[in-house]
Amino acid sequence: MKRNAVVIGCALLMLSGCAGFRTEVWMPAVIPLPTVTERLETPEFWIERTTDPDVVLMTASEIEAFNRRALDLGVYLTDVFALPETKNKDDVREMIAPLFEWAENGGFIGHDNFPLTPEFFAGMKELTALDDIPETVTVAWGMTVRETDVRVLPTKELALEEENDYQFDYFQMSRLSWGTPVAVIWTSRDGSWSFIVSPYVSGWVASDDIGIGKNRDEVLDYATGDSFVVVTGPMVTVSARDVSRPGGDAGAYLGGLRLGSRVSLISETDGAWKVRVPVRKADGSLAFAPGFIGKDECIHVGYLPYTQRNVITVAFSMLDERYGWGGMWGHWDCSAFVRDVFGVFGFVLPRNSTSQSKVGTVLGEFDADTDIEDKYAVLDTAPPGTTILRLPGHVMIYLGSYDGGYYIIHDIWAYRTKDLGRKYLVEIGRVAVSDLILGEGGARGSLIERITHVVLMKIPEDATDADAGRLPMYVSPRAAWLFH
Repeated sequence: MKRNAVVIGCALLMLSGCAGFRTEVWMPAVIPLPTVTERLETPEFWIERTTDPDVVLMTASEIEAFNRRALDLGVYLTDVFALPETKNKDDVREMIAPLFEWAENGGFIGHDNFPLTPEFFAGMKELTALDDIPETVTVAWGMTVRETDVRVLPTKELALEEENDYQFDYFQMSRLSWGTPVAVIWTSRDGSWSFIVSPYVSGWVASDDIGIGKNRDEVLDYATGDSFVVVTGPMVTVSARDVSRPGGDAGAYLGGLRLGSRVSLISETDGAWKVRVPVRKADGSLAFAPGFIGKDECIHVGYLPYTQRNVITVAFSMLDERYGWGGMWGHWDCSAFVRDVFGVFGFVLPRNSTSQSKVGTVLGEFDADTDIEDKYAVLDTAPPGTTILRLPGHVMIYLGSYDGGYYIIHDIWAYRTKDLGRKYLVEIGRVAVSDLILGEGGARGSLIERITHVVLMKIPEDATDADAGRLPMYVSPRAAWLFH
């Protein structure tokens, strides 16, 4: 049975806001999308078309080397645990003030459909307390104790580009998984918000969602421990009691872990994994508590082996998951989808699509004059599953070619098309399989017309592994609003 997609808008195919959308006729997409059949929406179809789907493409040490190399590429990555124990006043202001200035000059509309006022920003300036920063600030390390949103400003107020455009909150930077290591740089005047550096983004999070560790090593030891499980599906449930026993899951919900999350493993029971999860004590400090994950959940001990079969399988586990701009409503956007799929294998990818296209082996780079047939020729050499495709504001995972079409799986909000002279905005708002001709005839052209990069997620052959013995790195973009 076909799935009819009537969706309420989640994120943009391009980072251009929603300007101009109201002049088009909106319509919901019918899933499967044009040229896609239900058979093409199964991972088995694409896995069977690969030559050696179970060949391990990179070892764990090679993926660690890939991550370390990315730190030096200028793609908004930084090693959280390499931050100094103290930062000076100017450095702290330099991290926080540009976000405030960007927000203040953005001309945004609030939740009430009225422009955000100077009084609102005066209140935000007072709350950030930048004038109170001492000459030397002590950095604290901690972990998220539940899923949490990262915000441009210490507020839940919305920042809309147009009236009633509630699916795009430009103060929403990203969503962090439970158990994400963070460095706390500053706190709001009332203590309710903390400015943090996290693996993928820097910004303001609710202080209650963080447990502060005794020191850096306590957090580092947990985040880089050898015994762990990784989440290989959209979300798994952690219970306070052994879920394999009668009544073990009744009233014992501790929280959920998102795709790509890793959590410390204690032991195995007959029907569950016993894990160790970060929690926040009453005084705000970090502690760890036992939890249980059922063996029927999408969990793997250690990172999954990096093979085409595994990447395609993980990507398809997300099929139909709703799209949320910057992680709104707990969902994913295009770059977060790609980041978390590859995170299952131990990759630490940047948060935005432009940066993601710079960290692997570039198979093809195109400009506006590149012939489409030349792009197809590059795709014919690209390994399915482990290749990503980038266009301005969007990123996709390549699946391969079939019957003259070239297909991808991606987290997409909408595409433009035209029929009988009328322009349409067709809203998808989920993870979907599509042909690269999607959008053909629309104002911006098809996906294949707009692709600029074909990138294999593999360390370039000329890269070195001089630091193979070092611990894996955790990283953070500094300009996180560029997340598409």
